[in-house]
Amino acid sequence: MATVSPHGAQRLRRLNPWCYRTDVVRPPEGAAPGDVVHVQDSQGNPVGQAFWSIRSPLALRLLTRSSSSDERVDDAFFQRRI
Repeated sequence: MATVSPHGAQRLRRLNPWCYRTDVVRPPEGAAPGDVVHVQDSQGNPVGQAFWSIRSPLALRLLTRSSSSDERVDDAFFQRRI
């Protein structure tokens, strides 16, 4: 789970599809590059699910604003969007 700053959460909620590394308060533990991680704001509220990047300035690339209990990011997720 990645925690983003209030500014980062606000950007993601305003339909920005990415979050800069400077807005990541707590990176996801043990996540490899390209892993799908849960994103939450600093109060623990869910923001969505995103690809995690270790090196890019764009650390989180939002895939969905839904939680994993509402929408799984799997092969079917991508097939529905293609």
